Amino acid sequence: MSPESLLKLTSQYLRKERIIIVKGWFKDTVPNIPESKKFALLHIDGDLYESAIDVLDSLFSRNMISKGACLFFDDWNCNAADPKFGERRAWQEMVEKYNVKFSDLGSYGIVSHRFIVHEYAREY
Repeated sequence: MSPESLLKLTSQYLRKERIIIVKGWFKDTVPNIPESKKFALLHIDGDLYESAIDVLDSLFSRNMISKGACLFFDDWNCNAADPKFGERRAWQEMVEKYNVKFSDLGSYGIVSHRFIVHEYAREY
């Protein structure tokens, strides 16, 4: 989906000035987002552990995930839903590293999962 198509779709539900779409690889783009930006919704569609950890660790470490943020993991059940791989592994590592308190909102679709973040401790 192009950034333009995504903006058109999401602006049906949110004001355009509140939507920020950043095109590129997580490891190249996320570290360049100013820390003043806070995320209320993250849709993580990176398929691999490396992609998920790039975005999650960068945002958690800079305190950029808002209290009450919804995190959507598109490929949660890939790799036979093995917790040692993919998005499941990345999420578990972040929960442990940042002492994330969250609610599990369950599955959506066939391989996807969602959570609400209540609080976490920024690692120093």
